Amino acid sequence: MFSFSRRPWQDTELLTSLGEGTATLSEPHDPKLFFAGGATLFVWPNFTKRVVQHAQEVRSAPPLSYRTYELKKSAWSDDIRHQLPETHLFQPDDLWFIADLIGAQRHGGGGPLLIDSGVGNVFYVEIHSVVHQIGVYWWEGRLRIGSLDPADEPVDAGHRIFAKLS
Repeated sequence: MFSFSRRPWQDTELLTSLGEGTATLSEPHDPKLFFAGGATLFVWPNFTKRVVQHAQEVRSAPPLSYRTYELKKSAWSDDIRHQLPETHLFQPDDLWFIADLIGAQRHGGGGPLLIDSGVGNVFYVEIHSVVHQIGVYWWEGRLRIGSLDPADEPVDAGHRIFAKLS
């Protein structure tokens, strides 16, 4: 379940704030089951190997506050992350939040995720002091999720960036 509102926030050189939201875990989440993929969700093996294997089933969790941004121009993850709140990193057990976003838009409907071929959504997940860039995007009729090394390539302008607030 999600709530979302526009809140004042000073935009930066790279980021335009789209607003803040709060998500609550409505039912237990097993990341290994959800991210097994299927007809409407393609899961890149690197995401399973780098991220999902570190996540545990979550039966309850406090509400998760987040902010979304639009990336104004292409930039490297290090530059993007320097302009995000200090709390922006998600943890493996926060995958329920990403799963809820995907579940709400599994067939391409409206919602917090940006569903448009050519651009996507970026989350930064920290695992054992290593930051992984998670990309969720719509391509050829289904959502796809994968993990990139943030140093591999810049993030393109127009992508939506999700930052954890609490």
